Amino acid sequence: MLNLAIYKYRHLIRYVTFVVMCCFFLLIFSLKAYATDVISTPDSTVGDIGYYISMQLDSSGYPVISYHDLTNGELKILHCGDATCSSSNTITSPDTLSVGFTTSLQLDSSGNPVISYLDYTNANLKILLCGDSTCSIIDTITSPDTIGNVGQSSSLQLDSGGNPVVSYYDTTNGNLKILHCDSVDCLGVNSINSPDTTGFVGAFTSMQLDSSGFPIVSYFDSTNGNLKILNCGDDDCSIVSSTESPDTTGSVGWYPSLQLDSDGFPIVSYYDNTNGNLKVLHCGNVSCSIVSSVVSPDTIGNVGWYPSLQLDSDGFPVISYYDATNGDLKVLHCGDEDCSSGNTITSPDTTGDVGLYTSLQLGSNGNPVIGYRDITNGDLKVLHCDDPNCSGLTIEFDSATYSENENVAILNLTFEVSGEDTTTTGPNTVDIDITGGTASGLGVDYTYTDPTTLTILAGDYTTPQTITSTITIINDSDIENSETILLELTNADVDTTIGSQSTSTVTIIDDDSSSPVIATSNSSGGNVLRRLFLPKHTSLSSNSQQSFCPYFTNFLVRGNRDGEDNITDVSKLQTFLNERGYKAGYTDGSFGINTEGGLKRWQTAFREQILTVWGIFNPTGVFYQSSRHVANKQVGCTNITTVLDNGVVLN
Repeated sequence: MLNLAIYKYRHLIRYVTFVVMCCFFLLIFSLKAYATDVISTPDSTVGDIGYYISMQLDSSGYPVISYHDLTNGELKILHCGDATCSSSNTITSPDTLSVGFTTSLQLDSSGNPVISYLDYTNANLKILLCGDSTCSIIDTITSPDTIGNVGQSSSLQLDSGGNPVVSYYDTTNGNLKILHCDSVDCLGVNSINSPDTTGFVGAFTSMQLDSSGFPIVSYFDSTNGNLKILNCGDDDCSIVSSTESPDTTGSVGWYPSLQLDSDGFPIVSYYDNTNGNLKVLHCGNVSCSIVSSVVSPDTIGNVGWYPSLQLDSDGFPVISYYDATNGDLKVLHCGDEDCSSGNTITSPDTTGDVGLYTSLQLGSNGNPVIGYRDITNGDLKVLHCDDPNCSGLTIEFDSATYSENENVAILNLTFEVSGEDTTTTGPNTVDIDITGGTASGLGVDYTYTDPTTLTILAGDYTTPQTITSTITIINDSDIENSETILLELTNADVDTTIGSQSTSTVTIIDDDSSSPVIATSNSSGGNVLRRLFLPKHTSLSSNSQQSFCPYFTNFLVRGNRDGEDNITDVSKLQTFLNERGYKAGYTDGSFGINTEGGLKRWQTAFREQILTVWGIFNPTGVFYQSSRHVANKQVGCTNITTVLDNGVVLN
């Protein structure tokens, strides 16, 4: 009996040890999962989804998101099963039949979603009160305002009693409206007021409640193209305390997102449509009659669409927004409360065309969680950042220029890598692209793969480190000028950001003679055509045009490949787009989703010449007559005329 007892005791000890070790490894796995930014696609249902996103975090830090399913015309609710939306998610469609536009979501004291949205079919404002945390049970759906076409651009908050307060746009009258429900389900006698009726005002509302429960609303004045701030004098906004236009420079105030600082002063992020910039306003008082600052913290390209703003524990703005030029999601973490210095800007998702309709919240650790739309695939995406800047790793050239004599066989390119500890999550990669220059590759002046993929090994980069890549220089006996290679970092991994020094110029110094010579047009074979159209200001001589032009001759659509059906222009188009910054992916001669995305961005940039001539606005992603004509003009073929199928003549 004693031996049996000892056996059972030992068996129990082994079992407990096994369980403890399992829990330990599970803990390690969990830590590893959160050691890097996590991007998930919690709803990739067939169709076009992820419009008009509004997100909150529940008591466990799990995202709860309302959004519109355009394909089925439904309002959808996602309640994630974990902080990264990677598993055990619940998706419901509590209201259907062309509803769910411009959603705004809050969680009540029980963690149940309350949502305001537009019923497009009936042109009404709707309020949904869910009966549980996943909205699998519907408590009530009401239409508290049905007079005219109302309910666009809604922004919802809950008062101290849990009753909805909503700002929205009255399209029929062009007015700003405020609804204050007298119950949690908005079924009673509600208060509806129109506190601003001067011109067409009230689009793109964003609202917060001050310490007294009085609404403060930012919105767009369509008549004057201004940003407006309204302070209500009571909780129903039947009394207007003040209405100010703190920014009137150009067409400004699109898609505002408003928060209140520790003094109750408004801070607003918004889009400057005139300059295509992100703007941030910090008011100097509650009414915003005094402006503390107006800054444009990001002006690179067409940026700032659909920003979403929160304040970190120091009161510094953190903003997610869409970069329309590159089709990327961007995150700005300001270095002070005015965003005037010390800002960090990252692009945590650059895969395809992503980042519309962003909605940002900060987790308990201050790290951003962002819901946004994947335009390329028509999906809803969620980013869970592992640091306050969503930075991951940052890599950049350590110098803007490198030079070496021709008789030196190896030239070392050096890169500085900084950021996080990737010991358990690495490695990461980034491409080094050759974007031009006067030197010829393919073993003529140098040898270097285009692109070269640089691997950033797993390691601790909280202290910056240096990594290298080498170019082999060919020492010829030709008498020639010094030649250049233009390089650019591209296609970084999701958790890697390319720093400000993203380009560099390598100069190969000739050691054969200092006598100047003129290179002939065929001195470097096929590469001469690549160099001919790199300088965007260069024009070809009439003799050159006869042999070179037209450079593009094919009709191209997604799915085309060089070498099939007499197609030869795909790789040329990819190079053309990449060298102009439109991110068409690898130059592989295959017209895929990246090439189509780059082509669309280029078509948008030259909409007047390419799209308007057909009477259309949106890019097609098809390389046809007008696109081909403009591309040929841009590479230097000026003496061409194209007659479109609709009879329009392009010169």
